[in-house]
Amino acid sequence: MSEAMIASRVVLSDGSSNPEASALHASSPIIIGFIAAVFGMALVVPGVARNWPIIVAGILIPAFFISTAIYAWSVINPGDITGLVVDRANRTIEFVQSNAFATRRTSLAFADVQRITLEQSYDHDGYGTHAPVLTLTDGQRLPLAFALDQHRVDELRRLLGHAA
Repeated sequence: MSEAMIASRVVLSDGSSNPEASALHASSPIIIGFIAAVFGMALVVPGVARNWPIIVAGILIPAFFISTAIYAWSVINPGDITGLVVDRANRTIEFVQSNAFATRRTSLAFADVQRITLEQSYDHDGYGTHAPVLTLTDGQRLPLAFALDQHRVDELRRLLGHAA
């Protein structure tokens, strides 16, 4: 697990992701570059404009539907919580969710987190592991996709003001 202190911010994540870095996923730049290349061809070679119906039907409309599908999937399935950013100065905790195409950051006040626990979970083979789970005041349970031991869970409780 990587942990970094930046002024009043504590960052928790596994070693494979850094919630403080802006993740640039490949789908959007590829699609934008593809569409920009089509328009660039039309500017450089004006004869391409004679084939606009083919270009629009064969490239631009499918790219639009692919982009829309990727966006909709990213909104519906934001992914696992791959990091937490605890801002002690503003008394907020930020959840970093990541999937194959996007990263979403959701900020909540410390008061919105009811409890932090290590719960027993089982994988598809039946092996038990301890998984950290944050429970919000509205009853929503947020399992974290990175491992925390009991010591780190106690530290997180202390940071959020839940420790006795």
